[in-house]
Amino acid sequence: MQPAWNPLQPPLRPAPRAQWHRQPGGERRCSSKAARWAAVVAVPAFNVAKKKAGGKIAAGATEGFAYIADRLSKGLRERPWLKETAEEVSLQFVREATDVVGELLQSRPRQRRELMDGLADLRPPRQRESPDRTWRRRMHQALQNLCRFLLDSPERLEGLSKSASDSGGTGVRLRRFVTKAIAEKRRLRQLSRRFGQLHEEVLRSSKDGRPSEELASAYRDAALENMRKRWNVAFHEWCAEAIAYYFLLDLKERHRWIYGTSGDRPRETALSAALRQGPKVLQRREQLAEELLPKAGARLRLLDMGSCADYFGRHHSDRFDVTAIDLAPAEDTVLQCDVLDIKIGPPGSRPAVQGRQLKQLPAKGFDVVLLALLLS
Repeated sequence: MQPAWNPLQPPLRPAPRAQWHRQPGGERRCSSKAARWAAVVAVPAFNVAKKKAGGKIAAGATEGFAYIADRLSKGLRERPWLKETAEEVSLQFVREATDVVGELLQSRPRQRRELMDGLADLRPPRQRESPDRTWRRRMHQALQNLCRFLLDSPERLEGLSKSASDSGGTGVRLRRFVTKAIAEKRRLRQLSRRFGQLHEEVLRSSKDGRPSEELASAYRDAALENMRKRWNVAFHEWCAEAIAYYFLLDLKERHRWIYGTSGDRPRETALSAALRQGPKVLQRREQLAEELLPKAGARLRLLDMGSCADYFGRHHSDRFDVTAIDLAPAEDTVLQCDVLDIKIGPPGSRPAVQGRQLKQLPAKGFDVVLLALLLS
């Protein structure tokens, strides 16, 4: 039986039909209007299904995300003091993290976006994506990001191991550790977004003296969070590789460059400019290599300006003798100074350091000066 017609109520609009368009290459795509309607319908559908089946899905989530426990276990086994309990601790963590993240996913949308900031992509589900698949995708992203967050710091792994061993089978302490880890990751995510603003504040405060401890701590945390990002690590690795090739630190690469054909010299090195000014014969290449390149096994003197966490000193100390400086250092190996106020001493003199503050550097004291991501 159809409802009575009401002249004051507008008629129900049918759902827009999906209009398919033939794209170049034979691919068929739906019109944006139909896609928007599908997304609007999918959001409440996901919320209803999540409340009904959330507990059921979470119950078997530990088995479904066991592969994440394997990745965490591999990272734990690299630490000798955690090797014996790595597998058990990893499974316990994934079990507790699945429960905690599952509760966050079932919270209200605004609260969920706030609490899961930096853990998972909470945009509306994709077109034709089932609620179960959306839940698994978000849970996978959250667990993956939490594992990376723990593996970035030995102190966090130590805290994970202690929390798992002291739980006594109840999991209360481990659950508390997971909650604190999520909160800490959220805090660092928010600081990372303010990194440019924090940098400007540090620059302004350094003109009147050293920045406050609270500002310096926030700047250090934001810089460390940025440094751990994969694109940042890839950029620093590219810098290290480019420097090593320019000075031909790899002996096999150096031998190929000197004694090989022109095809073995595709990139610019410390010899390229001098080699273009004279005959390109083997004897001259050997002579230039002896004069301009560092000795085999020698480390390049590298000044890392704006280092904060001394990436090159920690990961490439076998190739570089690093002097790292920053306005607000995050590591004890980084010296605090303002480059604009630093004094230059005579060549061959030693750097003048008072405590952790750098006052003077020698002229011609470095082979490489690096300002990574200065304009970013």
